[in-house]
Amino acid sequence: MASANRPNATPRALRAALACAALVACTTGERPLRLGTTHTVEQSGALAVLDSLAHPVPATVIGPSGQILAAAARGDLDVVLTHAPSLERRLLVEPGHMLLACPFVASRFAIVGPAADPARVAAAPSAADAFRRIAAAAGPFVSRGDSSGTHVKELTLWVAAGAQPPAAGGWYLQAGADQATTLHVADERDAYALADLPTTRSTWCVSPGGAPPRKRSRSGPWTARGRASSSSASPTARPGSSRGQEGAPTGSRA
Repeated sequence: MASANRPNATPRALRAALACAALVACTTGERPLRLGTTHTVEQSGALAVLDSLAHPVPATVIGPSGQILAAAARGDLDVVLTHAPSLERRLLVEPGHMLLACPFVASRFAIVGPAADPARVAAAPSAADAFRRIAAAAGPFVSRGDSSGTHVKELTLWVAAGAQPPAAGGWYLQAGADQATTLHVADERDAYALADLPTTRSTWCVSPGGAPPRKRSRSGPWTARGRASSSSASPTARPGSSRGQEGAPTGSRA
């Protein structure tokens, strides 16, 4: 398992994110604040901490970073917590949809894999070299394939490795799913995957019935410069729009 930057949110950092959001995205009493965030923020446990600090609790939509940012650009969300800086620039900053951005926590990822470690990623000196070894050994590798921040980070690592995975099939598989589901698919197939460390720990390091956790390969840790930020979207885009429209993130909590 090769590492690369973990959501390590403290209550103080999360309070700062909420303060950033409240300064420019406060709403009237007609509806609660509409917050969009990612599966990683939810599955890592950071969203539960955020909910405990927010009064009132915002109406929350959960999905991949790409979908969340697109919804914010349409005016369907007031505030987003995402960790895909390149997508934030393309979907919010450059079109002029962002009012304020507050980077507040780093993301740490891991390259996880089978205990046998056929690609020998445990000996890799960097995340890019670990990806190079996976490509040379023909994986198998399970990608999230869902326009999430983790998926974007994975694609940048393939480029840094100078490797090009197959478009589809063979040793490169696309789960098209959230982080926990992708980890389960990788586990079932004895495959490698890129994942954030908190979700990896909550998904793989706790075994039902008190059984010892299954052994898996690991290398690292190292930094991949992941970053989670709180962004307040401009309210000018369709202020009466609804989250239930086609193309909007589907997971929601009130």
